[in-house]
Amino acid sequence: MRTNQKMLTTGLLEDSWKYEINPFHDRKINDKKAEWLANFPFSFFITLTYRKAVTGEQKVYEDLRKLYRFTSQKVFGRNAFDAFPKENSISFYAVMEEHASGALHVHMLLEDISRNNAYARDSFVHLPDVIFSKWKKIAGNPTELDMKALVDYKLRLQYADYCVKKLGAKGTRDEFRFMHPK
Repeated sequence: MRTNQKMLTTGLLEDSWKYEINPFHDRKINDKKAEWLANFPFSFFITLTYRKAVTGEQKVYEDLRKLYRFTSQKVFGRNAFDAFPKENSISFYAVMEEHASGALHVHMLLEDISRNNAYARDSFVHLPDVIFSKWKKIAGNPTELDMKALVDYKLRLQYADYCVKKLGAKGTRDEFRFMHPK
């Protein structure tokens, strides 16, 4: 007997695996995602832009990876970060968003390092300053860098909602790889 080419690995026919997502479902999913994000101890909401228009998502992801690695090494020390990257690293949630021109910029929820953290090399460093100084080098001295302090759950929820507002249920422009619950 010949195998039907429409069969998926799960054994379901492609036609039976259709799920239509509408704006109502998007909003419900995004509300839950925002609530989940607001429960993380994020301390800052940061907007990062580029000097010249960048439209490639892969380029933005690579820049975020560089930013994550450099900042974690700067705050915790190169050896501490390399030996225990999950414990000795900053933690942030990033969303890529388009300007009207199609150029990408990044919204980030950033967890500040704890002043009680015994692993931090300099626990009194102001993390957004480190982020901004490195981003200026990566992004070609951007004209816009913005930071808001998130002092309570209500503000975290408001900015988490702002981050996920345009993602939709099938959002592919958000990055969870840089979040490390401690």
